Amino acid sequence: MRDLTSWRIPLATLSGVPLFMHILYPVVALGVVLRVISASGAPDGIWREIVLIQIILLLSVMLRLLVSHQIDIRTGGSPSELTVWNLGHFTRDRDYSPSVSTLLAGLATSLMVAAVSSVVLMIMGYFPPSLVGWDALGFSRAGTVLLAAVSGDSVSVDPGFSTFLARLYIVNAWLFLANLLPVIPLDGARLLERLLGWRMELREAALGTLFASMLGILAVAVAGIAANEVLFIILALFLHLQTRLEAVRMEVIPSAFGYDDHDDPDLPPRASWWQRWKARRAEERTRKAAANRVEEDRRMDSLLDKLHRLGQGGLTGAEHRFMRQYAEKYRPRQRGR
Repeated sequence: MRDLTSWRIPLATLSGVPLFMHILYPVVALGVVLRVISASGAPDGIWREIVLIQIILLLSVMLRLLVSHQIDIRTGGSPSELTVWNLGHFTRDRDYSPSVSTLLAGLATSLMVAAVSSVVLMIMGYFPPSLVGWDALGFSRAGTVLLAAVSGDSVSVDPGFSTFLARLYIVNAWLFLANLLPVIPLDGARLLERLLGWRMELREAALGTLFASMLGILAVAVAGIAANEVLFIILALFLHLQTRLEAVRMEVIPSAFGYDDHDDPDLPPRASWWQRWKARRAEERTRKAAANRVEEDRRMDSLLDKLHRLGQGGLTGAEHRFMRQYAEKYRPRQRGR
């Protein structure tokens, strides 16, 4: 029960993979609906429009999941279970690591849906709505939605196919942008981990991703406080818990709630993640230094053989410099023994 990712509702099975819905999804959806219909001056029947937006979000999230899952199957990898939440999906499977193709497929799906809906909307004579400040419900117009016409005028449109397309565009555009954030469990964090993994050790890449995730969470929390938006605060708390649970799985911190289960007095105290990181760095430097010494010894033996056969004139300037540097580097150590 301490792991909040276990608070979920079973939905279905996809190609043998159990699918769940995180409890946060219906809680937030219900809260948003109640906030809208209880707002002062809300038009009659506005609940139908907010429910429609929630359905669009659910369908968009499920489409991302289905496409990503199909890419997973085609690339030969699939998690043991999947959980849907408000901005996409994640898994609790520790042995599963999504491929770059799978992550890009989810992002491309949201981007494609947003692009197609915006093109169709423009064919109908309307510009795609602004991602910031657009009122998808139209409280001020008694149920109509304000859209920018291609002619340049702003017009109030009754709920219909055009408003459906506008909302479909908004939902998927925000899904795409939100999942670019390098915050666990969003796609951006997994892509960042893959990118860092090309330049450093896998564990160091994971630690870098955790650090970026915490910075992203702080940014979301600040945005929520600045905008006085409770949904941002809830999102920041959820992302924080997911990031801490990821750290627990990596054994960076011993517990998601800040206490240490390692309390056996007969065992040495657990080293901190910083101490373990420094120890790994020192071990890596020692390994590289030993490998360099073997390579330099091999090259020195080759040059001594060449010097014996050809004399001083048979060596190039670079080879002479290497022999001098080798002597300065290693001979003092040999004399001190």
